[in-house]
Amino acid sequence: MKKPVFWNSIAIYLLLYNNILLIISLIIALKTVVEGKGSFGSDVWLSLIHI
Repeated sequence: MKKPVFWNSIAIYLLLYNNILLIISLIIALKTVVEGKGSFGSDVWLSLIHI
């Protein structure tokens, strides 16, 4: 029952996936702030957090 490589790959994949989501949400938030739509950016940020 040795599966360290399998679980390590899953953990690395989850970490990368979460980082990609954070980067995308940060880019969207920055774009909305630059465009002057802060409320829309906060709504998108909250929706991404609750997923």
